[in-house]
Amino acid sequence: MQVETRDVRRHEVALLVLLVAAGAYFHGGGASNQNVRFDAMVSAADGEGFRIDRFMRGPDGFLSEPPPTGGNTVDWSFSPPDGVIQPPPGSDLEEGHYYANKAPGTLLVGSVVFAVVRGGWGVFGTVAPDPAAIEIQLYLVNLFLSVVPVALAGLALRRIALILGASQLRATTLSLLWVLATPFLQYQTQLWGHPTAAAFATLGLAAALGLDRRGAFLCGFSVGMAFLCDYLAVLWVLLLGIWWAWKRPRLLAVWFLGGALPALAFFAYHQACFDSPLTLATDTMNVVFIDDDHALGVLGAPQPERVVALLLSRYRGLPVQVPLLLLSPVGLGMWWWKRRPHREIAWLILGGVGIYLLVNASFNGWHAGSSAVARYQILALPLWVLALVAVPWRGAWRWLTAMLAFLS
Repeated sequence: MQVETRDVRRHEVALLVLLVAAGAYFHGGGASNQNVRFDAMVSAADGEGFRIDRFMRGPDGFLSEPPPTGGNTVDWSFSPPDGVIQPPPGSDLEEGHYYANKAPGTLLVGSVVFAVVRGGWGVFGTVAPDPAAIEIQLYLVNLFLSVVPVALAGLALRRIALILGASQLRATTLSLLWVLATPFLQYQTQLWGHPTAAAFATLGLAAALGLDRRGAFLCGFSVGMAFLCDYLAVLWVLLLGIWWAWKRPRLLAVWFLGGALPALAFFAYHQACFDSPLTLATDTMNVVFIDDDHALGVLGAPQPERVVALLLSRYRGLPVQVPLLLLSPVGLGMWWWKRRPHREIAWLILGGVGIYLLVNASFNGWHAGSSAVARYQILALPLWVLALVAVPWRGAWRWLTAMLAFLS
């Protein structure tokens, strides 16, 4: 038994190295979304809080109230919304500042990582010119914030698959497909919040299957970190909160305790930057993203045609763009038809995928702008992949899975 455990650990270490290498090989650089996160990290590391004012100046060096005359990003917020850059002496006007319109998780952790990276760079790397140095620093920060969490979540997904009855080979295959055949491969190469949040959510689900005090605490911490990294991960908090209330209600307090530290960080950040622990970064963001007749400026009623587009269109249809996921409904069907154990997981998958589709379809920017796929569905991707556990793993089914994975 001890030898077998040692072999499994060696197998998982090798798998982890492979998953990290797959993500670390690529670097997607930065655009507006990445720039604003990196701006906030640099500012925090320089002792300026998370204000990104210096990155929002126009070509003439002038900084204005919204809309700014320049800057390297459109993903900004301004707080307080009626503030001014330089209040006249003696006036009652508040001083306003620019911030990232993102959930704070990657900013908080990333500012520490960046400070360490830059400190090491000052010791070991003084040859590269500034633009190259900044690009390498961004790469290293993203390696820690995106690539490593996704790889660790790949191991967690493997362990979940084993609990659900998959063989060692199949569980490892699903872990590899998680990175190599889904949008995680592309999106972990840039500084987004979605892959990191999805990784923490997967770690939370793995902990939840333990159904013990340790699992409850780790689950609470993990989904708390997921929400800290992406506001949409609140749906994972809801799903796993229902899970604990149903399966082990006496451990709900432990689950909440696990989430206390991320919750405190969440409230402290929003209080410091937006003058209220409950004011989100999106509440005062660039008006081009806001519709006044939508809740929180972005959420309306779910549009059926958007649900269809998110499933079936070439533009944003997730199973169309990732053909492997065409087998996910087959897996759910097999789960019930063959009366597999752990059918509560099948319900969690169905509920999670459904609620993410509905929320995505209610979002005014449902298409996710200039992106490769329906990136707001990345948080639901772990559920799509887990449904593949129940797909038959023999004969023509194995060849079909391999072919669709190749096309993905």
